[in-house]
This record gives sequence, structure tokens and C-alpha cells, in this order.
Amino acid sequence: MENVYTSDGVPGRYWRALADGRIQCDLCPRECKLHEGQRGLCFVRARTSNQIVLTTYGRSSGFCLDPIEKKPLNHFLGARSVAFTYNDPVIFLEYAVDVAAACREVGLQTVAVTAGYIGKLARPEFFAAMDAANIDLKAESFYKQLCTGSLDAVLDTLVRQTRELNIPPKAVEEVVPTNIGRSRAPEGD
Repeated sequence: MENVYTSDGVPGRYWRALADGRIQCDLCPRECKLHEGQRGLCFVRARTSNQIVLTTYGRSSGFCLDPIEKKPLNHFLGARSVAFTYNDPVIFLEYAVDVAAACREVGLQTVAVTAGYIGKLARPEFFAAMDAANIDLKAESFYKQLCTGSLDAVLDTLVRQTRELNIPPKAVEEVVPTNIGRSRAPEGD
């Protein structure tokens, strides 16, 4: 799909107008409902000119040459690939899908390292564009307390990946410190 660039960004593909005049972004399960000029909780999607636009298309927050072996994808070892990681590629779906298509044209594979927090309508396009995916699953308290999200949405993504696309799950245990996002009193007080 060819994206039309404007000074505001690239039009998003997953949104709809609501009866109350707001526009709902359907890319992720948060379903942000926006008035003109507002941004979603991800802050990279905004309502501009009565549509949702991706304001960061083509702008990377960083590049790094890492071996694919750093990711828990044993079946992908040694493959020539580009990994979308460090920032979840779901929030920049249009850009990730376009880059994945360009990579395929030159014989590179793509890997998405994601939390799997993606809307049902956007899932097929996003995962069809990727050659491999690492979906991080964390404890329910992590989603509720730190992300204002829901574990159920991630589980839906995992079920779809394993059942519909016949991609076997890979369990990886991540240790998340309990004091993330909270201030801590100095020791000795």
C-alpha cells in the first residue's frame, strides 16, 4: 500500500469516526478517542484533518547493529534480517510494514519484537508483513499498573499467532523490577 506523505504525517489505516464527532484509533486495544489536534496515549498517532496520522513515519529513535541471536528466536539464527525492536513496532505499523516490504525486495527478512498489544483488525496486516515475531508476555500486574493495558489483549494475539498462523509459542521469562515507575525512598530512612 502506498502511503501519502503530508507535513502532519502518514494517514493511519486503523481508525473510524464516532457518532459524537471524535475519531477512534483502532490500532491497539486502548482505542483512543480523539478530538481534532489530540494525540493518542502512544503519542505518535494524532488526529489531524479528521483522520488519524502516524506522525513519526520514517523517523527512527535509534539504529543498532545487533546479532539476531540476542533475540529468543533460535529458529532464526544466522538469518539476514532487520529487527523492529526497542520501540514496539505496532505503534508505527505503517512504517514497519513498508520497511518489511522493502526488505523482502532485497532478500532481507524482518523480525518484530513486540508486546503483542495490537487491535484485532490490524493484526493480520502487521504479522503477515513479518517473517518472525517475538511477543513478550508479562504478568497481569505489569499491564494494569505500568501500561494501563490488559493482559487479555496480549493473550488474544498469542492465541491468534499459534492457532491461525501455526506459529509455535516460545516462552521467555523476563524479570521486571518491582520498583519500575515508582519513586523509592533512599535506603536508611
